Amino acid sequence: MNSAFASYDGRRNYRYYQNRDVPSLVFDDLLHQGVRAGLNYTKAGGFGATAGFGVNLKEQDPLHPELNIANAWSANAGLRRPRPFSAFSAHLDGTAFLNGYTQGGLVIAALGRQLHGGHALDLSYGFSFYDIKDAETSPLAPTAKHRTTQWLRLVGRAELGHRLYLQADAGDDLRGAAGIRRARIPVLRPRCSGTR
Repeated sequence: MNSAFASYDGRRNYRYYQNRDVPSLVFDDLLHQGVRAGLNYTKAGGFGATAGFGVNLKEQDPLHPELNIANAWSANAGLRRPRPFSAFSAHLDGTAFLNGYTQGGLVIAALGRQLHGGHALDLSYGFSFYDIKDAETSPLAPTAKHRTTQWLRLVGRAELGHRLYLQADAGDDLRGAAGIRRARIPVLRPRCSGTR
């Protein structure tokens, strides 16, 4: 099923009895506006794609021009191939953002395998990055302006029958040669009523 959406919102604070004691110097009566739009495309067989963007705008403040950088923009896109007609599933998602303080993005790729008996394995990789504008670097913080994070995660699920399954996952936060590794003890969980 294909779909599209668009939305707009506009907000402005007004004086009333609950905020009448707020000093005028800190009372925000500026107009805040937001626009969102997106597309969703699904093809027979399960393949799907999404795309969207958003904008947040704030009315300029003549008393505090330093706050005029509060405007923000964002965009996202994704590709998906679910499992129903194949033992494999895959998806790729990306997000980017920009405002007066930071800019960056996030990319996540995942591959899943449906095994016999309903068991499943899922492997995902993520990469995020952002820049902090006007940040000061120093020998103790050489990456203050630009930061990145990468991680890997493996999730396994074993179906036990009688609405029970066993799930375990392990992850690795990749940061150069040194990583932060973690693993979770397998957890026995009941399935919700109405599911297989």
